[in-house]
Formats: sequence, structure tokens, C-alpha cells
Amino acid sequence: MKTLISIQPDLMHNYRTCQPSDLEGDMCFEILGFDIYIDSKCRPWLLEVNLAPSFECGEEIDKTLKYPLI
Repeated sequence: MKTLISIQPDLMHNYRTCQPSDLEGDMCFEILGFDIYIDSKCRPWLLEVNLAPSFECGEEIDKTLKYPLI
């Protein structure tokens, strides 16, 4: 939650730049890529957040994970 709160001003700026005439605030969305490491005790560790994650599917694992999302 803190990650989303910290980037909210940048997301709002990007939205207003792309949709300046939108009066309702619901015409687009942003996809964020969260890179998470899960350790041997199944604890998640946030590594980074990408504002423009890749949707390239060069490997079979990419197709398995990304096709359902897209």
C-alpha cells in the first residue's frame, strides 16, 4: 500500500497529461509490475516496481504468465 501511495502523485500527473479533458477520472489505467522474491520460508520481499513492465513473450514462462494477464 505504501508503494502505491508513494507513486500516486506521478500516476496522477501522467493521467492528467494524457487525458486533460477527462472530467470523470475513469478513462484509463496504469499497469504496474511488482517484482517480488519469495524466500525459503515463503516470505515475500518487494524488489522493485516498474511503471512500464514488459509484455514481451520471448520465453515459454513469459507466455504462461503474461498471456492470461493481457
